[in-house]
Amino acid sequence: MNFRVVIHPDLINTCRKLRSKSPVRYEQLKTKIRFHAENPESGKPLHPPLKGQWRVHLGHFVLFYRIDAKEKTLVFLKLLPHDEAYQ
Repeated sequence: MNFRVVIHPDLINTCRKLRSKSPVRYEQLKTKIRFHAENPESGKPLHPPLKGQWRVHLGHFVLFYRIDAKEKTLVFLKLLPHDEAYQ
């Protein structure tokens, strides 16, 4: 079951920077997003105060996303270094 993918504007800015600084990590991010479009619940659901969001690790980074099952949409929100992700 494929979900429609929506990229939050903050993540778009991060992707632009990542593409120029680390093309390998950028390709890993694209692969991870494609994988989760087909398997949205393969990430880990988060607890309050981040309830409703899911996360998946990408090396030292954490990719946050939200699932809208009714609209069949995945909204990828942000990619942060693990040290900053839960502050």
